[in-house]
Amino acid sequence: MNPARESALRFVILAGLFLLAVMIGALLWEKIVLPFKNPWGVIGVLTMIGYNPTNDIFRFVAFILIPPLILMLAYMVSRTRLRGLLFNAPPDTERATQAQPGTWVKPAVIAFAVLMAVNSPAIMGEIDTLHEGETLGMSVSHEAGLVPYKDFIFIHGLYQDPLRSLLAFKLFGRSIASTRVLENIHNVLAFTLIGLLAIKLSKGRPLFAFAAVLLPGMAWITNSLYLNLRDYIMPAAVMTSDLTVMSFLIAGISLYRLAEREKPGRAGLFLAAFFYSFIPFASFAYSVDKGYFILAAFIVLTPPVYFFFFRRNRFFLISVILGAVSGASLFILLLRGGTVEFFKYAVLTMPRYTDLVNGFVYPIGAWSAFMACIVFAFNAFWIVKRLLGELNSKGWRDAPGAFIKTHFPELMMFVLSVFLFRTALGRSDDNHLASSLWLPYMLFFYILLRSGTMGLPLAPRLKKAFSVIAVAAIAVVSLSGLYRAYSADLIRHNFPIGVTDEEFIPANYKATISFLKERYSAGETFFTLTNEPIWYYFVNQPSMSRFPFVFAAGPLFYQEDIVDSIERNGVKYVIFWNSNTHSNNIDGINNKSRFPVVSNHIRKNFRLLGWIDDNEMWIRKDASGEVFKSNPAY
Repeated sequence: MNPARESALRFVILAGLFLLAVMIGALLWEKIVLPFKNPWGVIGVLTMIGYNPTNDIFRFVAFILIPPLILMLAYMVSRTRLRGLLFNAPPDTERATQAQPGTWVKPAVIAFAVLMAVNSPAIMGEIDTLHEGETLGMSVSHEAGLVPYKDFIFIHGLYQDPLRSLLAFKLFGRSIASTRVLENIHNVLAFTLIGLLAIKLSKGRPLFAFAAVLLPGMAWITNSLYLNLRDYIMPAAVMTSDLTVMSFLIAGISLYRLAEREKPGRAGLFLAAFFYSFIPFASFAYSVDKGYFILAAFIVLTPPVYFFFFRRNRFFLISVILGAVSGASLFILLLRGGTVEFFKYAVLTMPRYTDLVNGFVYPIGAWSAFMACIVFAFNAFWIVKRLLGELNSKGWRDAPGAFIKTHFPELMMFVLSVFLFRTALGRSDDNHLASSLWLPYMLFFYILLRSGTMGLPLAPRLKKAFSVIAVAAIAVVSLSGLYRAYSADLIRHNFPIGVTDEEFIPANYKATISFLKERYSAGETFFTLTNEPIWYYFVNQPSMSRFPFVFAAGPLFYQEDIVDSIERNGVKYVIFWNSNTHSNNIDGINNKSRFPVVSNHIRKNFRLLGWIDDNEMWIRKDASGEVFKSNPAY
């Protein structure tokens, strides 16, 4: 059989096996059902329907494991000739090339990354009193000397929540605009790191680097063309907290490249190994969930890195140990005495209720969510296919080492992407799904790069035409991005240095802010049940509860903690509700219903004082009723 027919036959058989596996995975999806438990009385979408969020984790794992399992079964039952056809060891197009990126590639990719970031800002437009409040409101508590996790609790991470705003205040002044400037700088860095990671991966192929940067920037392009791709395939997005993920990947791939050399430089090896182990521990300070995922990937990947790349290399081991100790020490230092409380909350408690509070059933029936699972399944299928190819050609003894030495980048990206997708399995709305897909998409295109168009024989003219089309597309996107950035004044909107808070604060909040500031100056404090921690920034008052963001207080015992804090600190006023449905009715559940212990306590011990614009203000029953009379402007 000639090579062209052999490649076509191999492709048809493997495609058939993959489609069979996908069908089996889809049929089994709804069959996996775990018992529902809610011992802490959490109220959320899933608790209202009695759905165990762990179902989605097991369903997803089964879906992506079935294709490689079927492939392994085919390997075991196939005879020598068929096995040789399906599980050959094709030439590695990535290893075969010795080309290195030209001097123009890095500056061009970085410039393209900045352009994509400016057109895909992390935050812009009207103020988000919930999400921006999570950093601004928490910063006030931190400034007041309160201990993280002991005196005030936040969901994401120490840097992502309080410290990000405090750093912005130091750099650009105390304002909402400053936090936006810093967050969009983070966004530019994130896109840039994707480009640098892709350059390190592509080894002389600049088109892959441009494509990798383009992936998380596709949303603004499809929106500009009025294309609704979300119904079919979810465009990827990048989050600023992914900076730690990208840095870890760059450190890991750097180790891989150093291992290719006969004698890696000690300075380069130290830096790569140090940051490879530093980032998993230090990343908990940025984002707790990213810390968990990176640390899990580190634990899985480090044994093969050591045994196949740096065995008996004491310098590598010392560098890794030093990095891990330094990362953990930095995190403990930033906690400033809240280490035990962090462990109690972030390790023992939060993982047991977070999905019950904000989770959804994974929408496998939606084409875009289904396609996301298919991408993961394909990546797993291809990686195992390459492993079996090494096994077929080299045998059980040498195959694992040969596979790791050839395909460590794919393995690293796959392991990390699976852990990162845990976020989307917990809260499977469009935003969380999109932000979990940039890495599996990048891996998918990297697989195409390394396998040479999936092993299909393409004429040189067709390959050249594809390259010309790709270059033209990048040029068109670049010109469109430049025009859009200029015409929409995106530089000013991304980096609003000097813009005062007055320009961001909603008109229907200003009178309430004035009222609460006046009462706070008189020694009277407030609490908000609206899931808007930004009120504490507006008034510059630390939260009187451990939960500035009430959404984190889903369990009944945390709600009782809030009630105790309200009484112990003598809170006089409560913002009970307002018309901001984004924060007051998250997932269609009213805060008064979601937090029954707190709302019942307020109704029992407070009374309606009145409305300031559309903010429902309550006051203690034993307090004077003359407040509004003495302040007729309200």
